[in-house]
Formats: sequence, C-alpha cells, structure tokens
Amino acid sequence: MDIEKIEQIPTAFMSIPFSRIVTSLIIFVAGFILVKCVSRAISSAMQRAGHLDASLQKFLLYIVRALLYFVLIIICASQLGLPVNSLLTLLGTMGLAVSLALQDTLKNVAGGIFLLFSKPFATGDVISIDGTKGTVQEIGITHTVLLTADNKQVYIPNGKTSSLTVINHLADAPQLLEIIFTVPYKTDLNLAKKVIEKTILADKRVKSEPQATVRVCELSSATVSIMVTAWCNIDESTELHSALLENVKLALDNAGI
Repeated sequence: MDIEKIEQIPTAFMSIPFSRIVTSLIIFVAGFILVKCVSRAISSAMQRAGHLDASLQKFLLYIVRALLYFVLIIICASQLGLPVNSLLTLLGTMGLAVSLALQDTLKNVAGGIFLLFSKPFATGDVISIDGTKGTVQEIGITHTVLLTADNKQVYIPNGKTSSLTVINHLADAPQLLEIIFTVPYKTDLNLAKKVIEKTILADKRVKSEPQATVRVCELSSATVSIMVTAWCNIDESTELHSALLENVKLALDNAGI
C-alpha cells in the first residue's frame, strides 16, 4: 500500500494547479528567509551565553537548520496537495538506504556527538591521540582537526577519537621536561651537578614550583648520565628544551667538564 502511494507522488505533482505552485514558492522563499533569521538569532544567543564550545555551537546550528528546513519542505508539500504521509515514507526509505550505505560515516557522526557533549577536550586544547599531538582546530561532525607543531593539519575520524585514549595537555598546567646529559666517568659529579643546576635555574622559563631536580640516573663504563627534570609552560616547552641543551653544554665546557 505504501509503495502504491509513493508511486502516486509524480502523478499528483503533475496535476497541481499553477496557483498552488506559486503560493508554495512564496511560502518556501519566506520560510527560507525566516530560517536564516532564526539561525542567526540562535547563533547570536549562543555566542552571548559564552559557555558553549564553538564546535558545539556549529553542530547545534546544523541540527536546528536541518529540522527547520525539513518542516518547511513538509509545509510546502502540504500546500501543493502532495500526499505528505507518502512523502515521509519515501524519505524514511531513502534514509534507511543511506544509513546502510554510510555506516562508517554515521559511526563518526555518533562519535562527534559524543565528543561535543562529553567535552573531553575543546577547541584550542593541545591533545595527543593515536601518536599525534596537536592543537584542536575544530571538532566537526565527522572529524576532529588537529594542527601539529610543524604546521600540519591532521583529520582524525570521530569514531576513532571517541574510542581511543586521549591525553589533554591542559594549557594552564605545567609541562614536565626530562633532559639527560652525559659526562666523563671521572668527572667531579658535585661540580657537574652544580653547573647544570645553576644553568637550569638561570632560565626564567623554568618554574620554581614544582622544583627542578638534577640527579644521576645511569652509570656506564665510560660516562655518567645526569637527568634534569624541570617544569615550564606547555607553549614554551619546545624552545626551552633546545635552549637548555645548548646552555648546559656551553656551561659544562666553560667549567672544563
């Protein structure tokens, strides 16, 4: 019975009076403008609220617009005299076919919804996932976009993102640096440690709390390994790591070590 009704839709469309078509077009144009205005008003309201992530705002607007356009299409179809129930059945059948063909995409969409509402991270956070570390540029409907330190955009499917372990490197939390220096076995360790510690603490990017440490971590037949642990801001970690390597090397050379 439903199939018969669906098959009647083209015939019903051909018999629509011209006046109804004009009225329906007017309704559609007015509705289209109204949807734009409503979407803009909702967007402004969410921005004023200030507590919604930008990606979540974008997703919610997408859902609202889709629902409003769907209602508009149903209203126009009703105005045209088309069998709305049959049209809904057709859309449902098409939706089922599309969902079966796009199972992986729907999995990513479900993962995106989970990420947007559970909020394990937000736009602007620095995260590590599946061996990739970068700044979250966007949490889209199907993919999360990361910008790595070497300026590469990495697109990670949300289905994968929601199922893997994610490390969120909080922007306001200190970053731990671990650097190992090696000195000859016969080196005066107390002197070497003092030189290293003085050089480390001289850099203002090294935080006083938690306190930096300098200690022996390994002995070999020819060298002694000294590990430095220091804390800094996450956005300064890369540059500070390089600076400490260079400055400690120069300080040890000046000390004759």
